[in-house]
Amino acid sequence: MEMDFLIRKCGREVILQLFESGITQTATSIYKKTGFAYPYLTTIVKEMVNAGLIIREKKGNRYDLSLTEKGYQVVRSLKFIENALKKD
Repeated sequence: MEMDFLIRKCGREVILQLFESGITQTATSIYKKTGFAYPYLTTIVKEMVNAGLIIREKKGNRYDLSLTEKGYQVVRSLKFIENALKKD
C-alpha cells in the first residue's frame, strides 16, 4: 500500500515534468530535476508506461520519455483540480 502511494505521489511529479517541458525527456533529466533516487524513478517510469501514461522510446543509446494522450488527459485533470482549489 505504501509503495502504491509513493508511486502516485512521485508519478505526479514525473508526469508534470514531462507536461511542463513540452518536449521529450530522458529519465536522467527528470532525475536531476526531481531528486528522486534513480532506481526508484525507473520503477515509477515503468509503472507509468504500463498504465499507458508515458511512451518510452529508444533513441540511440538513451530512452526518451513522452506523454501519451492518456497522460495529457491526466495532467489536464490535475491542473483543473488544482485551479479549482486555488479559487476557494
